[in-house]
Amino acid sequence: MKKNKNLAACGGTFSTGLTRLTKFFYSLYILNILSKKRNSYTIKMFLKRIKYIIICIGLAIFFVSIVIPSGVSYAQRRVKPEWVLPEHYPYGFDGWGQIDVIADDEIVIDDSLYKLSPSVEYSTPTEKYATRNSFSAGKIVGFITNSKREIVSLWLIE
Repeated sequence: MKKNKNLAACGGTFSTGLTRLTKFFYSLYILNILSKKRNSYTIKMFLKRIKYIIICIGLAIFFVSIVIPSGVSYAQRRVKPEWVLPEHYPYGFDGWGQIDVIADDEIVIDDSLYKLSPSVEYSTPTEKYATRNSFSAGKIVGFITNSKREIVSLWLIE
């Protein structure tokens, strides 16, 4: 069997599969010739192989359908607390919790350390643009992060 140049450039997987398929049908042909019960034995063998292939494909599709949605659907998920928030607050936060420690360039929220962006913005329910002095340990806050996982805005909730 000659290999197609385009298929060989792709790694030859199609021609390998074609070769296996050809061997499979050739083995059925040999079984048909050598078998005394030509039709019934060959058909039973063929159906068993087809059944096995269908089951394997079905299981593969099942496992892929379980794994892929769990990774994709939570990629850009935002947390929306059930509190009534002022109009100038965002629809959702990347996270929220209680401040444990706050420093000039770092903050610990619910035992998780976060870096503060150099251009971090602070907001309270009464002030859209607040200062860092409005935030202290024990306060409940929501925050939005950037791609570097730095907090770019901190919102006072309680």
